[in-house]
Amino acid sequence: MLKKIFTAFCCFFATIQGFAKESEPKSEEELIGSLFSLNWVGEGTYQLSKSHGFLSLPKGHVAILMDDAQKFLSTMLEIGKSSFPDNERPMPEEEVWKEINASEAVILLSYNFSNTILFQNFQEGYVSLDDWDQIDPEQILNALKEKDNETVAWFQKPILDPATQTIYYILENVNDDEDEEETQTLEFVLFKLGKKGVEKITSSWNTREECLEALQFIRQAFTFEPGD
Repeated sequence: MLKKIFTAFCCFFATIQGFAKESEPKSEEELIGSLFSLNWVGEGTYQLSKSHGFLSLPKGHVAILMDDAQKFLSTMLEIGKSSFPDNERPMPEEEVWKEINASEAVILLSYNFSNTILFQNFQEGYVSLDDWDQIDPEQILNALKEKDNETVAWFQKPILDPATQTIYYILENVNDDEDEEETQTLEFVLFKLGKKGVEKITSSWNTREECLEALQFIRQAFTFEPGD
């Protein structure tokens, strides 16, 4: 069960930017402006309605929750949809919107919306760790490569922390397109396993230090309700 879920969940984060629901066309300025009208929340502890987990925001951090988080993603997709022609979309649109609908929070870590942490909850029931030894990192990496136009490699292979029921890994993405300047990003993916489902937390960064700092922050910031 864990092997099936873990492999399937690994392939979403880098694929969503090419999709947006049909709607009245808006300028990029209008779309960006609409992001500021969402209900951003600051320092405090918030219970998320899908996972019933708790998200603790320290001073200086802001986030959007539930419907506003999904509106944020939809708007960001609308802004970026021209970057992905239909024939380059790696995931069926209905699957993308299923994943967006699973989103329950977005933490904003930069004022230009470039650094965010995305929270998604998948109600898969209890996931046992008994088959962890069957997880094949290379199989997961190959699946990710099939979903992504960039060069992907492990920066940190999947790690299991049984004490906190957490799995996490870090990917290194290198865009070596000849027509563009070479860029490198690090993306962490963390799975928090609960009795009723899985919380998937993802974020991308340009430096090792920023990525590891954000990963350490989020391991402390999100907890399930006692007993879940």
